[in-house]
Amino acid sequence: MKKIIKDMPHNGKLLEKHINEHNTNKAWLARQMGVTPSSVNAYFASDTLQTGIWWRASQALQHNFLAEIAEALNIEYIGKKETELLQKADELQQKINAMQQELDELKMKVKVYEGVLKK
Repeated sequence: MKKIIKDMPHNGKLLEKHINEHNTNKAWLARQMGVTPSSVNAYFASDTLQTGIWWRASQALQHNFLAEIAEALNIEYIGKKETELLQKADELQQKINAMQQELDELKMKVKVYEGVLKK
């Protein structure tokens, strides 16, 4: 069984760091989230935040905090969007391979035609 590491990121500091780095006004964020500025300050002090708070903060700040926290888990996970991108990448690679094969065949034909013209 894997050992559970309890060093999760401090949620409040994560939120506070983001708004400081992006020069976001706390009062503006509070209005966007439908809470008071003192609530936003309380979030900064909290080591855990409810999903609803992260949801509203993510929408207000156009930043996916839930994904950022999930990345900190360091557990491999491929979501729906990643799966779709991998499928598209595979399809594109197949097309590239087919085009490369066609290009190689055309190069061969050009060499044959050049040989015929030289005679």
